[in-house]
Amino acid sequence: MQGFWFTVAWGLGSLLAASTLVALVEYLREGARPRQPIESPLPRAMKIDLDVDDWPAEAPPPATHDAESRRAALNQVLQRLQQGGTGASWVETSPMVLAPKSDATTP
Repeated sequence: MQGFWFTVAWGLGSLLAASTLVALVEYLREGARPRQPIESPLPRAMKIDLDVDDWPAEAPPPATHDAESRRAALNQVLQRLQQGGTGASWVETSPMVLAPKSDATTP
């Protein structure tokens, strides 16, 4: 039994030594190569220069929306989100936004 524990100890020791050696090599190689600049996955900011004085006077002003049309558009979006697809085989991926809950206690 003592030979078994001796083998386990040597195995764990060799794994620790190998992992330390690999970490040391990676640490030393990191300083040898130049750092690459970190690029953001977000798009860069754009600058648009627009001369407002040259804006045509005939251009119609943007349409203003009242609260009632916004509420109607929101209701349409929520109705579309509540409708499930015909081929939805997975419950987790079917839309459940504001879906009516079925209550088992109500007859």
